[in-house]
Amino acid sequence: MGTRIGRREFIARTARWGIAGTLGPTVLHGCAKMRRKRPNILVILLDALRADRVGCYGYGRPTTPNIDRIATEGAVMLRNYAQGPDTWISMPSFFSGLHPPACKADSCLKLVESIETFPEALAERGYNNFLFNSNPVVAKERGTTQGFEEITLFNRGDEFGSQMREMIRSASSAQPFFLFVHITVPHVPYDPPAEFIDKLVSERPATMDKLMRITSRDSRVKPEDANGWLSVFVEELPFSEAEKKCLNQLYDANIARADYYVGVADDEIDKLGLRDDTLLAIMSDHGEELFEHGFMDHGRRVHEELLRTPLVLRLPGQIPLLRAEALVENLDIGATLLDYAGGAREFGQGRSIRRVMEGRSQTIKRNTFGISSLEHLYPQVPELLALYTGTPALSHLVTRDAIAYGRLGMDKFVWSTSCVSDGRWRLTMNTATAQEVGLYELDADPFEKVNRLTPEGPEDAGRVRAGLRTRMDQWQEECEAFAANHMFCAAPPPDFLEASPGWVKSLTPEQKERLEKLRSIGYL
Repeated sequence: MGTRIGRREFIARTARWGIAGTLGPTVLHGCAKMRRKRPNILVILLDALRADRVGCYGYGRPTTPNIDRIATEGAVMLRNYAQGPDTWISMPSFFSGLHPPACKADSCLKLVESIETFPEALAERGYNNFLFNSNPVVAKERGTTQGFEEITLFNRGDEFGSQMREMIRSASSAQPFFLFVHITVPHVPYDPPAEFIDKLVSERPATMDKLMRITSRDSRVKPEDANGWLSVFVEELPFSEAEKKCLNQLYDANIARADYYVGVADDEIDKLGLRDDTLLAIMSDHGEELFEHGFMDHGRRVHEELLRTPLVLRLPGQIPLLRAEALVENLDIGATLLDYAGGAREFGQGRSIRRVMEGRSQTIKRNTFGISSLEHLYPQVPELLALYTGTPALSHLVTRDAIAYGRLGMDKFVWSTSCVSDGRWRLTMNTATAQEVGLYELDADPFEKVNRLTPEGPEDAGRVRAGLRTRMDQWQEECEAFAANHMFCAAPPPDFLEASPGWVKSLTPEQKERLEKLRSIGYL
């Protein structure tokens, strides 16, 4: 089942280990006798954190000392994948345990109440559920807050750490509790405090302040002045190598900022004496592209840097110290938490990974899937394109993608892509046309630079492609069959986005606050 090593040796190897580390779970110690008490559950989601920028996943820079320490106390899932490259797609899937086409997370639809979420299932088992959230995409209007009794919204900022401590203390008075913390860091903007810049940003071109403003995705920029932000999306980037390095390091500094918050939460759990009774999970909803395929940011493709995300779990006495290469997905997390809470081992299309984490199995699935879509963000693209052409439709709202579409033309974008992977290979397709667009050998080409859908591809490429295509077709049929059993409805657009004269003046204080939250992380 695995190779036993000492704790000191494990820590020494942590920085060197990457996805090619072990063939199966490496178990340091056996589980203590199973306890009957249901654990408290704390899940911390760090928005837009890609796995290969985390120390315990092999990254050489000191971005995540707190996560790395927790990794020496629990399980590290080396090949965990999100279901989509942005929050809009991945979070409905995460909460429902369903792939995006099954829960309609790839469109502008609401996660309907007839679809049970795992927080609802935890509540049925007596858990008190708390949501501490800084991402407005996770909202009642989209059905992604089902099952939470207490919901607290916050803006990311210096006061966040103290607010999170208060939230943990509040939850601790209602055990067993499930506390889900969604932090919009390292998500853009790349605006880390000076202490993290000093630690991790050595490349500081004269344009660094401008680069930081670009990542703010300021929607108030005029189309004719949008060259700075538009450059993030075009294939031929005008950034110098120094500027690209600076942006990469600013992302690292944002990760260190997020990791600091993980340390704050873990410290509070320890102070409250809850360490041994709390299942702690650290995850992300998607990764981040940093020029690997001509773009920066996220939400458009289904490549490794956008879908592979960290998953670190700790529960003293029940989750042993291990590193596992089994294929797992974010939608398996709900089933896993329910398993530890004494519930079912399957939830939606997700399966508990408990047996893998406890060293009793090396595999729970043979494939992972992902999908990207832009229509879920902007269903009325012609009106948005009008922003660039100068017609008055929705003239009060300027978005980065509308500018990009208008400047580059729709033919430059694959509107939605889906993918299937068996761990070694990934096949990508145009979701709308079902045309295959890419085949990548991940072991030899982890950044998917060489498309094997060519006559010059390896001899087994045709066989691999056919097998993955069959599995993709089966997956789509399974998702469609599930979706057919539910009546989906459109998620109402935020009322402050209605195109009407004087719309800004008519906003209520609450609407203005939500508008600013969406704008602060680049959705407007």
